[in-house]
Amino acid sequence: MPHAKFSSEKYYRDVVHGLLRLHELEVEGKSDSVEADEVRDQMEYPWHLLSDQEKERITGLSVDLYSITNPPKLKPPTSQSQNKLFEAFIAHQYGQWDKSLELLRMGGEHVDAAICAYVRGSVWMEAGDDATASVFFKQAADLDSDNPNYTVMFLQSLRTESSEKALQIAMNFLANHDDVPPEVVVKAAEIRYASTLKMQEVESRIVLEELLQILQPVALALESDDSTLDSIFLMALSLIATCQDHLGNVAEALKAYNRGIAASPHNDALLVARGILLYGTDAGSILDFEEAIKLRTPLVWPYFYLAHNLLISNRLEDCIRMSELALTMSASDLVRASLFEWIAIAKCELGFPVAQIRQAFEEAMLLAPDNERIRSNFSTFDSWSATQKKAIVWEKVTEETIQAFGHSEFKPVLALAA
Repeated sequence: MPHAKFSSEKYYRDVVHGLLRLHELEVEGKSDSVEADEVRDQMEYPWHLLSDQEKERITGLSVDLYSITNPPKLKPPTSQSQNKLFEAFIAHQYGQWDKSLELLRMGGEHVDAAICAYVRGSVWMEAGDDATASVFFKQAADLDSDNPNYTVMFLQSLRTESSEKALQIAMNFLANHDDVPPEVVVKAAEIRYASTLKMQEVESRIVLEELLQILQPVALALESDDSTLDSIFLMALSLIATCQDHLGNVAEALKAYNRGIAASPHNDALLVARGILLYGTDAGSILDFEEAIKLRTPLVWPYFYLAHNLLISNRLEDCIRMSELALTMSASDLVRASLFEWIAIAKCELGFPVAQIRQAFEEAMLLAPDNERIRSNFSTFDSWSATQKKAIVWEKVTEETIQAFGHSEFKPVLALAA
């Protein structure tokens, strides 16, 4: 069961963001400026709307932010401080965010400041506040530039909060990629790749080619390194495959996925990515999806594609079962709408009661009211249900269409940092 996140209410976020802005102004030497006074004034009203727990949390955050600009002198560890840190770790594991932060605060003077900042960032990120997390991850990266995971997590949290800032920093890393750790190069490349999705094709092709020139030597070095950077190697290959695919180099994309799967045969994300790439052109894609399901992938895509394959293969009962399994997983509205549509078609072909078929179509229309194919099939069903005499000719989604849909929606996600 997922742990509860910190509040997303506007008044709460306004206070937190105000405090973060005051921290920025303090770093800039402007804590006594007119802007700082305006920020404090804007925080006054929402502060009174906070619960006691939220006020206590934000007061603690203020202390932690102050420790960045006015770092305490590191003290030798004691048995008591070690116990506090261990308790903070346990509280973190159980999603007791406030308790973890408080315990860390109590023992923080006895632990390396970079490690302390990293743990604080991890707690805030898992509690759903990437803006605050990015401040502490940046502190960790500034204090210990030899640990690339700190920089990776800083980029990841900043990307959620401010994609433009993250892109700017990522591009700087890429411009100096020869002097940057591979973990940071790959994370920066991932951020740069994401920016191409909003570009015109001519511009995006240039960027994708540039990314390939950077990533291919990185992947080659990591492959021959035989070090502990396996996840970075796999992410580099995944990005190479994605870039090649978007450039229309399907054979090169397949080579990259094959290299990744050869190195990590039980990597469900890579299996799903290769399956989508090959769907409709190679029967091996079905084997990739089936293997991903055996590995208990949390991704909906193998279930989605197998449900479609079962529908067009006329294995209708299996299609219904696979679609229902997919509907228990996290998925976009359009994916869920398609699954309900396929259930409706399969049930109609199998002679299920009209009410059940209609209910499935209605669920699909609620999720994707503007989808013309679903609307057309629902209308066809409506006309047929009045007499139930003629066979129905459905507007079925083709393998090519469904492959292109998943190709544009699915993004393999591989962890880059512990």
